[in-house]
Amino acid sequence: MPFSFRSGSRFIGVCCAVLPLLMPSARAATLSHDVNGDGGMSVADVAMTLRFAVGMEAPTAAQRLAADVAPLPGTGGRALGDGVVNINDAI
Repeated sequence: MPFSFRSGSRFIGVCCAVLPLLMPSARAATLSHDVNGDGGMSVADVAMTLRFAVGMEAPTAAQRLAADVAPLPGTGGRALGDGVVNINDAI
């Protein structure tokens, strides 16, 4: 089956698998999308990122680094993110 953007989870999986190979400096950031620290990336990480984005919770420094993934490439010398956790980091 050819790849399409409708297969969003596959697109994310491919990006997470390929990005570290293309951008070695992004390796740590890519692996750190685990915002809640449970060892994987899931909808729970997205929910936590949304809570940070709307101010319901304040992230720790490690959670902020893991949650701040947009834009790609990052700004200000970052491989990922812009230094702010917002709605774009959750979608």
